[in-house]
Amino acid sequence: MSIKLSHKIFAVIPVKRFESSKSRLKFWLTDESRVKLTELLLTDTLTTLMKSTMLDTIIVVSGDERAKYASEKVGAKFLRQDIDDGVNNAVMTADTFSIKNGAEAMIVVPSDLPLLQPENIDLVAKTSEHCEKCIVICPSLRHDGTNILLRKPINLIRTYYDENSYSRHIQEALQIKASIFAMLSDNVMIDLDTIHDVNMLTKFDCYNSTALEFLSEITIQ
Repeated sequence: MSIKLSHKIFAVIPVKRFESSKSRLKFWLTDESRVKLTELLLTDTLTTLMKSTMLDTIIVVSGDERAKYASEKVGAKFLRQDIDDGVNNAVMTADTFSIKNGAEAMIVVPSDLPLLQPENIDLVAKTSEHCEKCIVICPSLRHDGTNILLRKPINLIRTYYDENSYSRHIQEALQIKASIFAMLSDNVMIDLDTIHDVNMLTKFDCYNSTALEFLSEITIQ
């Protein structure tokens, strides 16, 4: 049974052009394999978010036609980003659309969290229900990046991806006296960025992740 929150929540997945994605794996994966991995990661993330009971709209921001196809296939909203000018600009594009369409909160979800489950997203959403001004945040395993970020209201703080974002997001929220809810979960904290991440993630149960299944089947160069 679907549970409806009292406020409207959108989620955004910022996606680089597939050939530019996962550049830290260039020495271990062929270009073709990196493109395929990027496509599978996006598909898995969309599938996970579609299973959440708490989201009103799912947005993908990208300049890649393949991302548009994957979005439209599951009924997500696609917003075109003509050039790859970073996650923060992609989020700003989604913020503008979401505010215009009545969303009160936004969850930024990277596409490289292969262990992410719908229950993780539902928990983030429910945590924000009774606060007027808050962030719900989950760091990367190394605590340098932000793997999940909910902002309520949407324009509460700027985003600082690729800039020691976990600390920056918390500092911004503290400065404006917003409530801060931190979530620590392996499902959310382990992202797929380096060969170390690949080796760690392929030891986990695949959780129906087509991306992890793909990595377990190919030979890492």
